[in-house]
Amino acid sequence: MEYRADRAKGIQYELAIHALIAKAAHNAVLEKILSSLRQVLRESRETTVPSSGVTSATVESQGKIIDAIGRHDQIAARAFMYEHIAAVAERVKKGAEAAAVAAMETETGKVEGTAEKPA
Repeated sequence: MEYRADRAKGIQYELAIHALIAKAAHNAVLEKILSSLRQVLRESRETTVPSSGVTSATVESQGKIIDAIGRHDQIAARAFMYEHIAAVAERVKKGAEAAAVAAMETETGKVEGTAEKPA
């Protein structure tokens, strides 16, 4: 998957994959929600996709979902989707925790290597 190393293309393809999965689910509400959140999702991916591109774990996870949809295996598709969502939620949680710690350190002046020494 050549787009994996191209961050901008990877983000573009990820958004397209989300839209196609929603369409495959035959869920008009989900499609509408994703459509209305497209810009938010793009901004989120701009923040969370590493500079090296889409992670292999994400590509593999999405590949499993797409493969299951292609086989019309609703049970597997649903299971892989839950697995994917749980992994994304965990990454978001870790990222938010790291950001909170960094903010606290900055706020309290405890950024590593910059702590003031007593006079």
